[in-house]
Parts: sequence; C-alpha cells; structure tokens
Amino acid sequence: MASRVNVKFVVILSVILTLVFGGVATVGLMVVLKSGDDLVRMGDAKVQAGDALDASGNSAAAQEEYKSAEFLYSKAVAKDRSSVDYLDRWTAVLEKWIPETQTLYRSAFDRSMAIRRQKAILLRTDLGAHNAYLSMLERQIVLGELSRAALDYLISETASALQYMDGDTGDTLRRYRGRAIVEILEANLDITDAQRELAKADLEAALRADPTDGTAAISLSRWYRSESRRAAADSRAADAAQLAEQSIETIRQFAAANPTDATGALGLLQIEVESALNASGANSADTARLAPRVREVADMILTQDPAKLDIIQIARLRLIETIVMPESSGSITSEVIGRAIEANPEDPDLLALRARISFESRDYASAIEQYQQIRDLKPQPVSLKGMRRFLRRVEAVSQQAECANGRWEHAKKAEENAAMIDRAT
Repeated sequence: MASRVNVKFVVILSVILTLVFGGVATVGLMVVLKSGDDLVRMGDAKVQAGDALDASGNSAAAQEEYKSAEFLYSKAVAKDRSSVDYLDRWTAVLEKWIPETQTLYRSAFDRSMAIRRQKAILLRTDLGAHNAYLSMLERQIVLGELSRAALDYLISETASALQYMDGDTGDTLRRYRGRAIVEILEANLDITDAQRELAKADLEAALRADPTDGTAAISLSRWYRSESRRAAADSRAADAAQLAEQSIETIRQFAAANPTDATGALGLLQIEVESALNASGANSADTARLAPRVREVADMILTQDPAKLDIIQIARLRLIETIVMPESSGSITSEVIGRAIEANPEDPDLLALRARISFESRDYASAIEQYQQIRDLKPQPVSLKGMRRFLRRVEAVSQQAECANGRWEHAKKAEENAAMIDRAT
C-alpha cells in the first residue's frame, strides 16, 4: 500500500513540476530515481538517435541528442564511479558532441580529462590508460600556459601513476615527470637538489624503457646543459665542460640509435647554435656558418611522415632559422609547416605559426588571409584540438587588426618615401 502511495505521489509531483518548470525538474527527478544501467540505456538510445539524425544530414538535432546523452552518462558515472564501461561511453559521446560556447567547451574538455584520469586510476596497472591521461595533460600544458603550478601538477600526477607500477614497468611514464622538472630548471625557478637528481634518473629510466623517445633524450640533454651552466656559475670550470660534453653526447647517442628521426639532428643543431651565441653573440659569422645545417635538418624533417610533424619541433626549427638566417624570412620553416598543414589542414596551432611567420615577414596580405582561415575553422567535437581552435580564433581576430595596421603603416611610409623622391627631383 505504501509503495502504491509513493508511486502516486511521484506521478502527481511530476505533473506539477512539468507545468511549473517545463519538464526540466522532472528530468532531474527521473535521473535520481533511475539506476546507473538505466541511465546508460537511455544515453545509448540518445546516441543512436543522434547518429541517425547526423546520417540524415540533420546535424543540429543530432547535437542535441549527443548533449542529452552526455548528461545521462555523466549521471550514470555519478552513481557508479567504478565502471570503466560507463566512462568509455561518456568519452565516446564527448567525441561526438560540439558544445556551443567556449565556456561550455572548456567545461566539457575538463570533464574529458577527469574521465581519462579516473579510468587510469581504476585500471591501476594499465600503462596505456596512464599514458593516455599523462600525455594529454602534458600536451595541454606545453601548448598552453607553461606555469609552475601546471608543471608541479604534472609531476604530482606522474608520481600518483607510478605508485601503481611494480619495478620498472612504469618507466616510460617517468618521462613526464622528468621533462616537467627540466622545464622548471630551464626557467631558473627554485627546485630542490633531490628533484634535480630525480629528473635525471627519470629521463635515463624513460630512455632505457624506450630508446626511441626523442623528447626524453632532448630533455636529458637540456638537463646536462642546465647543470653545466650551474657549474660555470659556481666557478667549477672542469665540471661545466664535462657536463656540456655529456649534453652533446646524449643527443649523439640518440641520433646514432635513431638515424631516421630528425629529433637528434635538430637537438644537435640547437646546441651548436647556443654554443655559437655564447661564443660570439647573435648574427655573428659563427651562427651564419650553420645555415647549411639548418637546410640539412629541415630536409630530414621533410622526409618524415607529415601527419606526425610536431608543432613543438617546428617551433624549435623556426627559432633556429631566425637566429642563423634572419634574412630568410622563415622560408625554410614555412616549407616544413606547409607539409604539416597538408596532412593536418585544420590544426589551429600549425595555422597560427604559419600566419605569425607571414606577419613577422611583413607579408600582411598573406597573414590576414591565413588568420582568416583560423577564424573559419569548423567547430570540433570535444578535444584538445577543439579547445585550441577556440583560443586561436580569438587571437586571430586581434592579429588581423595588427596586420591591417601594419599594412597602413607600410603604405603610409611608401607614400611618404615617394613624396620625398618627388621633392628631391
């Protein structure tokens, strides 16, 4: 009897809430009363409806279904945080859903990161799950604001992942902590001697576990360079020289073991450029003589799979080209970027770097067009690339204004020069 009364009460309450709140509160009550499996089935139905709508060309209606499914899966997870299946379904619908605003998108992306983290925790010793989370976290930090707080968080999250691993089974993950500590070192921020040594041990372990890890090799080389500078500052000349040589040897060994990977060649070139700058300063003959090496390394990069060309690596090439060949206007890097964009035409960071080079070369017309391509990028389902699209589109608007101002200044100067010539003749 009591059960029938409760059901009647719920029905009456639902009717009242529908009249007052247009059904929103009723949905909330329904979610409370349903089990996790019930909510997942409801979410699955929404996804199937969305897929059918999308296939028929009604993408707007499909997005509404995906949005509802995302809500239902999130509530299922709230009822049972230990279900990997729930998490996977939630991830899958996020990869279909395109939130309408930057605020909603950021919130959805943060949820996707929380899902990756929770899945790795549940799977405990699953190396792939931990790597999926930590690699995305590192990428987000490197492409975004490289702050001390963010790097400390990456260090902490790596340590948390390693606690699930026995012996050296998690050594490939140590790259994330080692690289983060090296970034802190390079920024001349306070760090303990224990952390300093931990970075070296982490990167050495990561390279033993994966000898093809070029980023770990570069970071270990940078560690030696940092220690060399510290030794020089302490008037330990012999130690400084030995550490500097070890920095070079680290990259040489990696390049010899991975002859088709341009990471080693680019790392060695960067060390040569830094050494030339330290010896003679910028724009010297010592740096200019490295111009053929810039071309050589660029050609090596161009032989690699263009779909795997990394924006960080390309940015390093651009910096080197700017120092060694300031008169080239970034033409060599632009060639590499062009190949990368052919393979990834909607990568907002690649497009932004290309436009920036055009702007700095005072090719304002091309820069305006290239920034417009960023503004015209189609929205992406929840992903880091989609997040970067929002950020780069905002930058593109202001950069187009800078380009327009540059064109005006250039035209004004040309007009003034022509007037001066007329007066002189």
